[in-house]
Amino acid sequence: MDRKDELYKKVIADLIAGTDEEGNVIITDEDWENVDLIGEEINAQVEKENRKEKLRDTQSIQEYARLNRVTNSERSKNIHQQNIDGMSLREIARKNRVVN
Repeated sequence: MDRKDELYKKVIADLIAGTDEEGNVIITDEDWENVDLIGEEINAQVEKENRKEKLRDTQSIQEYARLNRVTNSERSKNIHQQNIDGMSLREIARKNRVVN
């Protein structure tokens, strides 16, 4: 368990703990079990969100690659057509220059 997890556990324990007549915090074994359960649920939720985010990133990259293939295919067809139309290779290169 790293330091951040320890701090979260202490905060959760403080939230669910009881106090005695003098105002002292009392944390029972049952409270610690509840803290562990809450921590596990939070970690599971975080992992689930991370998997969703990774899937979205993967889908975005795949969509970008697909669109780039379509664009490159159209550019290739355009260059081929210009060559058929008799345009010089130098003029085709100048006209179809890709600026990044």
